[in-house]
Amino acid sequence: MSTWNGKTLGKVQIGEMIARGGMAEVYHGTHTLLNRKVAVKIMRDHVDEDPETRARFEREARVMANLHHPNIIQIFDYDLADGRPCIVMELVSGASLGAYLKALQKHGGKLSYEEISRLLIPIASAIDYAHSQNIAHRDIKPANILLRSKTGILEAPEILSADVEPLLTDFGLVRLLDSTIQTSTGARLRYARLHEPGTGARRQGGSKDRHLFAGGGPV
Repeated sequence: MSTWNGKTLGKVQIGEMIARGGMAEVYHGTHTLLNRKVAVKIMRDHVDEDPETRARFEREARVMANLHHPNIIQIFDYDLADGRPCIVMELVSGASLGAYLKALQKHGGKLSYEEISRLLIPIASAIDYAHSQNIAHRDIKPANILLRSKTGILEAPEILSADVEPLLTDFGLVRLLDSTIQTSTGARLRYARLHEPGTGARRQGGSKDRHLFAGGGPV
């Protein structure tokens, strides 16, 4: 049983653990005033003292809170749980694409071209939208794509019907495509968002997002 289960974080009652990663744990939660089911992502104690990791976690919250797209997980709040950073976000009652593909492979199945297009088109739209906001995800993989089904929890080898929506999550490695950055010497550098023929400028970060799909991955 989790030490967070049953605790209250602001107006959110924390429930059972959903998943645990190297940097954070994700729990079921209920917003007590709105009676809304949410997910609560809490930084793990062994990484909380690392300033760089903590900054990455906070950056993820800030970036995702300002992204509004039907295929990007929605952020509701950012808070501290006993001093540890945590993110209150949209709850998706479904598996990740990574878990679905593993289960599908176990049953000897594979995605059809129609199913692949149902995943690629909305995720490509989410990536394009993020790029329009000068944000590159930089860590797009099946584990960071959640599958939401309007008719219930999706399980392999169940077919990905038209009601299944992929949602992009985990912007922990995000990079601004057009940003001024401060170097250790105090100099300010600016890197270009788009490659312009003849200027020698190269696209930073965003091309990686697109190449994942150009090569047939992640699905």
